[in-house]
Amino acid sequence: MLHILNRLLSSCLTRGPLEVCKTFVLASLGLDPRASQGLPDPRIKSEGDKSALNRLFSSCLTRGPLKTLGSRLGSSGGKKPALIAFLFFALLAQPAFADTQKIAAVVNDDAITLREFQARKKMIVFFNHIGALSQEQEKILSKTVIEGLIEEQLLFQQGKKFKINISDNELSKAIADIEQRNKMSPGQMSSNLRAQGVDFATFKSKIKSELLKSRLVSDMLARNITVSPREVDAAVLDSNSKDVSLTLKILIADDNSQKSYNKMVALSKKLPECSKIKPKTYAGFAHLIDLDSKLSNLEPQLQTIVKDIAVGYHSDVVEVNGDLKILAVCSKKIENFTEDETIYVINFLGNKKLSLKMRKYTDDLRKKAYVKILM
Repeated sequence: MLHILNRLLSSCLTRGPLEVCKTFVLASLGLDPRASQGLPDPRIKSEGDKSALNRLFSSCLTRGPLKTLGSRLGSSGGKKPALIAFLFFALLAQPAFADTQKIAAVVNDDAITLREFQARKKMIVFFNHIGALSQEQEKILSKTVIEGLIEEQLLFQQGKKFKINISDNELSKAIADIEQRNKMSPGQMSSNLRAQGVDFATFKSKIKSELLKSRLVSDMLARNITVSPREVDAAVLDSNSKDVSLTLKILIADDNSQKSYNKMVALSKKLPECSKIKPKTYAGFAHLIDLDSKLSNLEPQLQTIVKDIAVGYHSDVVEVNGDLKILAVCSKKIENFTEDETIYVINFLGNKKLSLKMRKYTDDLRKKAYVKILM
């Protein structure tokens, strides 16, 4: 009995309570305890089985092994399993152990300890120069920290799933690059953090998750990300940084009567591209003006309308200075727009799309994961 208890105490201290809970749960169900370390067990057949086990693991942490496994352990016909579970539960209740191993959240098969949560929170406070907080602000900060750690854990699990490994050399180089950008000497980041009471391990974990995220993006998510010339033009126009040479065809109703408006609306629904607009298309209720102009020379209302119209398309019926008009854009050319600027805009838009795709990816992971916050 003593050697069993010694093994249990050692396991708690080295592997942590979550791993020990997994062993208890699996053993009580007659499953191979090594399944908690990735060894397949043919009796764990479905995602439903895995979800049920995860719920038992979490229950073991929050309610204790006795309440979670009591009926199964009691039915074993002996007192030793129940006694071991009781001693394990008592060990978890000891303040010295609880201070370091209390669980803040469970993410699928992994746990985030309260110590990890507190270390990350302290790091965020330090880097963002956060002072005294109100109770509500403290609550918001804590939620931000735990959600960030949950996302980080999900990313680590994806890295493991797809065998994406961040080596120690990669991590060291990334930290060295950060030090260099901030004009620090080698190792200064570590000493600065420790001087402020910030655990350097939580900083390394954060950097590792960012490297992993970058690898996931490049290896899996960057496929099929494209930026069209139309998107480039729209971005430049929205920035108001460049002028644009325009060729327009502007159809203007002969009067503002309801009859003319109805005819203009009907025309807008079937108006062909610029080269195919003929006088018979609008004869009897409108006239046409061809206009070559710079965007900056148009009045503000027309500039706003034209910016949103792609080449080969036209506006709805709009009222400008008391006239009913349809504006067709025949050509647009951004002036003095270099190749380097084009590449910059394409990269900017591509990174923006990747960021949105990554956000959706992590949101989907969160929805599908078993997550329980225990604080």
